[in-house]
Amino acid sequence: MKDKVQTPNLSEAAMKSVWDAAVSTSTDSQQTKAYARLMRRVLFWRHLLVWAGAAAVILLVAALAFRPREVVEQPVPVQMLQCYVPYGTIKTVYLPDGTEVILNAGSMLIYPESFCGDSREVYLDGEAAFDVTRNPSCPFVVKSADFDVKVLGTVFNITSYPGSKTSSVVLREGSVKIISPAKEIVLDEDQMARYSRENGSFRVEGVRAEDYTLWCNGQVCFERASIEDIISTVERRFNVKVLCNRSDKYSKACITARFDNFETLDDLLSILSRLIPGMKYKIEDGTAWLY
Repeated sequence: MKDKVQTPNLSEAAMKSVWDAAVSTSTDSQQTKAYARLMRRVLFWRHLLVWAGAAAVILLVAALAFRPREVVEQPVPVQMLQCYVPYGTIKTVYLPDGTEVILNAGSMLIYPESFCGDSREVYLDGEAAFDVTRNPSCPFVVKSADFDVKVLGTVFNITSYPGSKTSSVVLREGSVKIISPAKEIVLDEDQMARYSRENGSFRVEGVRAEDYTLWCNGQVCFERASIEDIISTVERRFNVKVLCNRSDKYSKACITARFDNFETLDDLLSILSRLIPGMKYKIEDGTAWLY
């Protein structure tokens, strides 16, 4: 779904307006978590801008003291657009500069109707694959809950779902700079930076980047996935609730597997039950039970 609201900047009120427009047309409870998560990130930048704004006000007042008749121009309102993708679906969005963004299930992207200034900034909660239109004079910045990713023109994947123990960036083409409060990292092609939310550390490793964008074609890919990662992925992919009353039984599960997009939920769980020793399951009334 896509909506828009007119606002002078990415303030809390503006973000809430965009959010309310989304909620009015969807009942997916995951949106509440996504909004709270995005707001934490937006408010961080907002607090920094308050200090810069205070300094600007002092300079402006001083200038007006010497030029009392000059009319101060008001900032031009910006149309902010949002796109939330419900569970069970994948959506492609084209940004004003031609950048292609493929959003995975349970993800939300907030971006301006037109880019202005010396950077192109968007906000992401969830997972998305970006094919960024190159513009050396106007860097593209993706802001997530844990870090920013700055690029000029490249192809990469960001995963930043609420509730997950990690978030990550995988670079397929070009180069990106990951900016966090603790450090900055520059990735090369076929590298992944994985961020741990438990200890705030990054780990960079070589990967086959194309494996991490298979979901764009409807495939399901697990790479050393824990039972928590598997449950979250299955819920998003099939729009189904997965309950596990024996999580301790699967605490050591570490699965690497790929499933084609024609696999049904029953097919996938059947294969997983053969890969995970002792796993049993049943599907009743839209709920998958692991026991």
